[in-house]
Amino acid sequence: MVAFHTARMFERLTEVGLFLLPFAAFLALRLAAARGWPSGFVLGWAGGALLVLLVGLFWFAQAHRLPPDATYVPARVSDGRIRPGYGSP
Repeated sequence: MVAFHTARMFERLTEVGLFLLPFAAFLALRLAAARGWPSGFVLGWAGGALLVLLVGLFWFAQAHRLPPDATYVPARVSDGRIRPGYGSP
């Protein structure tokens, strides 16, 4: 029972952390800009990382999409096991 509460607490902290992360990044950028930083080099690397992220997301969406004529069958529980969802022609 303790493991469940610990896992649930970790899940909540992760959700809150992911929610607050963009605000913290914006605050860090504002504080850095007030001191004359970031340099063009750092901004170039950040832009490159963002581009890699967007290309990766696009590739992932294309690689895992269902065919146009497929019908999605949602995940279900059978025999105490979770069966993942899939596309049925």
